[in-house]
Amino acid sequence: MRLSGSGSLEECAAFFRRGGVSSFFITHGAGDFYAWSDGRVFEKTDGMIALPVSALADRDLAEHPERRGDTTGCGDNFAGGLVASLVRQKLEGTADGSVSCMDAAAWAAASGGAACFCKGGTFLESFPGEKLAILRRYAEAYPKMLPAK
Repeated sequence: MRLSGSGSLEECAAFFRRGGVSSFFITHGAGDFYAWSDGRVFEKTDGMIALPVSALADRDLAEHPERRGDTTGCGDNFAGGLVASLVRQKLEGTADGSVSCMDAAAWAAASGGAACFCKGGTFLESFPGEKLAILRRYAEAYPKMLPAK
């Protein structure tokens, strides 16, 4: 909203479409986030879609309040998960127009949610691959937690 100077989600989406972006993901804190793609890189979406944050991360936070960190870096980690998914899919040979929005959303939600368990948005691993294992658990659970279409 700040980038576009818009007062509504619809105005914000229109701003980015007019600017020629091929896709966008708009976050809203702990609320749903929104994805849209015209099909040039990510698969084409049927309009702008609302997607929930990680229900598993929310459940883990509720079950283990002593592990709660803060929300610093959640948005940056969300963006990092999204970009990591995009890069992995492209390295695997996924053609433009076929990059999965849902895979990107799953890794973005996983990364943003996992950031809530540390203070300052930075997870310091105790061993190599520790963070990836945590993120994988959230990312793999994400599609199963979405409402049926």
